[in-house]
Amino acid sequence: MANLFKKRTTRPLPTGAELFTKNGERFARWTPRGGKPKTARVTGDGDAARIQCESGTWYCRVRMADGSRLDVSTGCRDKSAALARMTALENEQERIKAGVITASEAKTAKHGHRAYADMVADFTQGMAA
Repeated sequence: MANLFKKRTTRPLPTGAELFTKNGERFARWTPRGGKPKTARVTGDGDAARIQCESGTWYCRVRMADGSRLDVSTGCRDKSAALARMTALENEQERIKAGVITASEAKTAKHGHRAYADMVADFTQGMAA
């Protein structure tokens, strides 16, 4: 079973950020250069205060065919598109578990979707080496 999530990271408190409390939680409000005001939750105290940011793209945590768990970026900003990518990855792993395809065959199939120009560039670089 896989699940979708957005990664959370912490960053230093922006310069000129105004700290305030709302419903018992600390937040920071600041205006980036030429942008609209932003607000983020604050963790830590004093000099260790940092803001929590959420990634723009969705990630999925998938159990691979060998039993390990892997966090994979879907590259999608839309949740429904990310769900479709996650389902495709789950289906691929199920086919590998069932023995329909091998892991190397799955890797080869992905390689076939590369752009022609990229393959030619890799080929010429390999020939030059």
